This record gives sequence, structure tokens and C-alpha cells, in this order.
Amino acid sequence: MPWVRAIGGMVLGMVLGFIGLSMLFSDLGPAESPLGRTLTTAVLLFGGGVIVGLVAGRRWWYLSGICSWGGVLIGIVTARLGIDRILLFLVLPLALALAGGYASVLLLQFLSRRKHS
Repeated sequence: MPWVRAIGGMVLGMVLGFIGLSMLFSDLGPAESPLGRTLTTAVLLFGGGVIVGLVAGRRWWYLSGICSWGGVLIGIVTARLGIDRILLFLVLPLALALAGGYASVLLLQFLSRRKHS
């Protein structure tokens, strides 16, 4: 039942995407720096991509891009408004989430080789 894993990965990706949207859209906290927020968001997107890729499996690793729906949504809005940070909001979140998903494939291949050796 690989489709169950794919659906589980999609649901998890949507939840992580909502967290990413709130991190990209909300104001900084009183003791929070912009660099800290950027690094935390990058770790969330990459780590979320890895987790979704592990849940969905090797065949559906590209579903990890769903983790970046919040950043992509903000990127589309900023592009419509003519704001010049489209690369920051549109391309980077998607690239981080997909890189995490691909890393999960490499991790699964590594673990599979170790198990059979």
C-alpha cells in the first residue's frame, strides 16, 4: 500500500508547510534575530523535506516539496506585488524542501545497503 505512505507524506507536508508559512509571515520575537529566524526556517524546510521523504518513501520523495507551500504562496503574492525578493520567497523554500526529500532517498539507499551487507 504505497499510496498510504504517499498520503501520509502529503498530510505531514501540509502541516509542516503551515508551520513554515507562520515562520515566514510572522514578526520576529523580542529576543529573535533575523538570522536566527532564517536559519530556523531553513532547518524546518530541509528537515521537513527529509521527514516527508522518509514517510512517503523512495518512489514519492518529490512530495517533500509540499513542505514549502507557505513560502511558495508568499512568493507568488510578492511577485504579483512587484517585490524584488521573489527568489528568497519562491525558489529557496522549494529548493530546500526538495533537497531534503532527495537527501531522504540517499539516506534510505544507504540504510538499505547497510542492511543487506
